[in-house]
Amino acid sequence: MERGKDRFLNAARPSDLVVMLERMRDEHLKMKQTIAELEAAVERADRMPDVLTVAHEMRRIKQPLIAYMNELERHATWEEKELQPLLDDYFFNKHAPKIKDSIWAMEKDHQLGTASLETFLQRLDEFGLRPHAAAVAEAVGCFMQGCGLLKKHFRLEEEVIMPLVEQMLNDSDADGHSKRK
Repeated sequence: MERGKDRFLNAARPSDLVVMLERMRDEHLKMKQTIAELEAAVERADRMPDVLTVAHEMRRIKQPLIAYMNELERHATWEEKELQPLLDDYFFNKHAPKIKDSIWAMEKDHQLGTASLETFLQRLDEFGLRPHAAAVAEAVGCFMQGCGLLKKHFRLEEEVIMPLVEQMLNDSDADGHSKRK
């Protein structure tokens, strides 16, 4: 563990960690708000009595959903390229199996959630002029499943990854204080 921790402490500055932690919090907040708004729009649409109106209302969220998914992918790429290598270096062997399992589960939720939203978008494209109620219900189900998985993904990241970054920050502060003495 010390090898990874020493390598980390030589490479990362506490100010970088603060920026990363704040970025993660800010982006999670925005993405959770957006997915909640989209979810509410689909729930409102799904309660409408006429299947054509439901389909029309669901089509209205297509572009905002695509924009959301692009933002989600950008965020995931940032985490993978900048945050994950720091976690890997810092926690080298100490918690490796536990952390790796948790990260694997989070990434699976992300992948499955994204796949469900992509299936929703495909179903929207297949509606045609007169969609059947069953096709609309299937699309709604895909959307809701995707939302649930992504919300779980964010919750797990906030419960696992954010505390790890906070620990790294606290340890780097403590190490900086001990070196100054």
